Amino acid sequence: LIEKGTPLEKLTKSERNTFYSLLNWLDWLGVMLERKMFSHPDIVLRSIKTPIRRALRLSQNKLNRDGREEWPGIFELAGWLGMIDDQGRISVEQGER
Repeated sequence: LIEKGTPLEKLTKSERNTFYSLLNWLDWLGVMLERKMFSHPDIVLRSIKTPIRRALRLSQNKLNRDGREEWPGIFELAGWLGMIDDQGRISVEQGER
């Protein structure tokens, strides 16, 4: 789904459900990152950095509307990737880590 580049709002119901499963997995991964469950997060996340950035780009409007309270792990991942702006929102325009 992230390879197609279709924004979250334009996905079919089935595709949206699949995409939300991905977001839930990323949220869980971010929580693990925040709790320092990886001794070397750069090594663990290096190979999936690009797909994570694509997923966040496609869903940033929804994630920002829901906020950090709903998606704490995703916001942690976005911070790790340097994708949080001055207002604490996910922004694809921010520098890449």
